[in-house]
Amino acid sequence: MALQDIEEITKFLNARGFQDADEMAHDAVEDGEPIVETICFHEIAEDLFCPIHDAKWVEDAAEDADHEIGDHLKRVLAAGADPQDLAIFARYMQRRFASDLGRILDGINLYTSPERPFEDFGVFAIVDGVPAAQITDLEEGLGFWDLDSEMELSHSVAKALETDDSSDED
Repeated sequence: MALQDIEEITKFLNARGFQDADEMAHDAVEDGEPIVETICFHEIAEDLFCPIHDAKWVEDAAEDADHEIGDHLKRVLAAGADPQDLAIFARYMQRRFASDLGRILDGINLYTSPERPFEDFGVFAIVDGVPAAQITDLEEGLGFWDLDSEMELSHSVAKALETDDSSDED
């Protein structure tokens, strides 16, 4: 369900800690920007990126005999690599891939390969099975910003997931 009402959008933005939620909601409605849909898309994407605030997952993966790259991680850690550095590197590479994919989905024609008969793709929010709003600026929005911002995002996702887990138990 798309939120078109300024009050609903403001509530949505306030719940996520945006400082200028009311102004952002007004601008989004005035300009026809799918702000709620865009934020939801980015929140879902953020849930999939490797956490960097706690690199324990790197060590756990190295110790897991069934993990696809566990042996590789074990060797890299044994050679002296810091799990935190590996977590940051993994997240950076995920962001880099997501940004490159965003470039394709944004229609930024920077392809080095020959022309193809079809090169236009996109991401849309779907309402009742129908594309309702196109999510744009994916290349920039999905890319690695800076380490402080990435650390903050990693913490906030972990906190949100903990909140979701505790509310599921009630």
